Amino acid sequence: MGRKTKFILRGALYFLHLNFSRYINHSPPAPILVNLQITRRCNLRCIHCDIREAPERYSSIIKNEFSTEEIKEIVDSLKSMGTSYISISGGEPFIRKDIYEVIQYIKEKGLGLHISSNGTLITKEDAKRINDLGLDAISISLDAVTPELHDKIRGVNGTFNRTVNAIKYLVDYKKHTQVGISPIITDLNLEELPRLVDFANDLGIDAIRFQPWHVSLGHKETEEILNIRGNRLEVLDEVIEQIIEKTKKYGIYTNSEVYLRGIRRFFEDKNKIDIDCFAGFFSCNISCEGYVVPCAFISPVGNVKNEPFEKIWNSQRFNEVRKEIKKGNCQKCWMGCFIEPSFRCSLKFAIRNPIKYISDMRFFYRYT
Repeated sequence: MGRKTKFILRGALYFLHLNFSRYINHSPPAPILVNLQITRRCNLRCIHCDIREAPERYSSIIKNEFSTEEIKEIVDSLKSMGTSYISISGGEPFIRKDIYEVIQYIKEKGLGLHISSNGTLITKEDAKRINDLGLDAISISLDAVTPELHDKIRGVNGTFNRTVNAIKYLVDYKKHTQVGISPIITDLNLEELPRLVDFANDLGIDAIRFQPWHVSLGHKETEEILNIRGNRLEVLDEVIEQIIEKTKKYGIYTNSEVYLRGIRRFFEDKNKIDIDCFAGFFSCNISCEGYVVPCAFISPVGNVKNEPFEKIWNSQRFNEVRKEIKKGNCQKCWMGCFIEPSFRCSLKFAIRNPIKYISDMRFFYRYT
């Protein structure tokens, strides 16, 4: 049996198992994807983010972060359960001195690995090392083509140039690593987004994944300047259509059209969002302090520093949370890391969007 056939059959079996588990409200054998936060330290002060820890507090933050050995223990546990993919986030992951040791260990275990980064700490030498270690994918935060606007959103002057240089280095040394950018959508950068797709194409990136900003992840005082309201929603509609048209034209992988067009609904009234969410079934998050949560908007159901992840995953308390998620009793969001996988896991999405489903499988097969 060929590798591609195995890939398709394995995916189909997992898809059926996942939907059956959700139907009977039973935990699957393992989350196929785990979002692993390895630090809350960050060198930027993004306008939309609640991780604005001052450098003078780093020493106290480090005390609560996973050690290198603890990260390896988590990886071993996930591997033994059957998890296939880990997505590392922060803070800024590359602020950790052991980041390359972590990358190497995860890849030696045969797991897929993605990293989210602001790119400002990635040098030419780092880009080569990242590719040599076999990192599967990296997403770099880039919000605008106007340097001053990107820097305003990210809170530190000079960020744009360092970020773009990192993207260029990663593309230049690209062997196995998929290089993508991940803009947030706000009222500040709304008109820039179609031009950002053009810019991404010029840079030679593989993917661009958009996401609306979320007030629950940021500061209330920024809501007025970041939210999209009133007649600006009509501008948002036009921008989304341009994004869809341009990404198709350039052959750049992006969010599903269902997700992109659903962004308006999020800004209009997120309480009207109604989807089959698979958070806690398909994936879960582990914070750098060890807390396990189905998604970023639900209280922890356990801590891997106190009990094994497998025990938490299969616990009755986690199943009770899954039951509430299935009922839609959660804080409504439009986070790509939860909503997009939920679309891909949903039987309704597969039936209604067969062409997108096939194109997704072809894209991800390239990076497995």
